[in-house]
Amino acid sequence: MDGSFDVPHPSHEWYLRHCKYLGAKAVAADTRQALEDGLVALAVTVDADEKLARIKSGVAAKGGVQRPIYPWQTRADRVAGYYYELGGKARPVADLVTVEGDSLHRGTLLESSLLLAHGLSKKGLLDDLVVYGEHTETIKEARRMEVNPLVISDDIVYDLNPQTNERWSSSGIINRAQGAAAPYPVTRPGDLRAGISR
Repeated sequence: MDGSFDVPHPSHEWYLRHCKYLGAKAVAADTRQALEDGLVALAVTVDADEKLARIKSGVAAKGGVQRPIYPWQTRADRVAGYYYELGGKARPVADLVTVEGDSLHRGTLLESSLLLAHGLSKKGLLDDLVVYGEHTETIKEARRMEVNPLVISDDIVYDLNPQTNERWSSSGIINRAQGAAAPYPVTRPGDLRAGISR
């Protein structure tokens, strides 16, 4: 699974939890037991700074600012810090977090998430490559490389921003930080979920 994970929001963690669940579902009928027994490992690649800058910097729909907001090491540390509780133990959501798309890694498996997935697959260490549905070219390339893409629908909403009643996005947070209006502003503690119930 690959992503930018530039500005933190709740959907990042829920999306990765969903990826781990899908991995468990693919290997066992009892997903809870598969997770407790450690039968599932989720590898996440975080977009390198230069890749993220190339695809999102200055793009109005992506906040219109220089990206990334956080360097890749900070973003990777955050992703590596996501945990969930199961069977009385704290368990990592991501078991491996590394960079993807850094020019320093040309010619290695870390050059792209697809090369990493292909390399892991050839060694029998990868069952599925989880890809968000909007990445149609990645899905096509994964199939061409004979890496099984497990596609997550773009329609899934993991959590809503209570200030906008829309799904969370890094770009939306950047826009709010630049002064975009919020239909349901949080001005006191009781306001936190007011927007969603309206």
